Amino acid sequence: LWELLIKLAIILFVLDVGIRRIQLGRDELERVWAWTRERLLFWQPKRGPVESDQSLGALLARRDQVRSTRPTPVVAPSEKLFQPRQEPKPTLTAEEAAAPPPASNQPVEEKPPAPEDVTTTSKLLAAKKRARKK
Repeated sequence: LWELLIKLAIILFVLDVGIRRIQLGRDELERVWAWTRERLLFWQPKRGPVESDQSLGALLARRDQVRSTRPTPVVAPSEKLFQPRQEPKPTLTAEEAAAPPPASNQPVEEKPPAPEDVTTTSKLLAAKKRARKK
């Protein structure tokens, strides 16, 4: 008798802690109770009419209604839509593109050559040498 009472106390303790800590909602508790009745008590309740049949019927009726309507005819676009607004610019032929441009008689100004040793590293080295001399 004591063993049965201890087992019952353990089960009730676990259920109590589970209900207080987990905070199951009413619908969740109903699902747990239904599962318990089906699995442990081997009792299956009478199943009511499935509500999904009603919503499925409504969806099928709406689908048939949409399919029964004819789509509006597609209007062909006018030919003016695809005409260019401006005349295209003439393109160069292969001979014109291959010919070099005529040389002009004006002399081209040449830039003075930049000093080769004027890099950041060389500037830092020169500054270091000046600092040592002082």
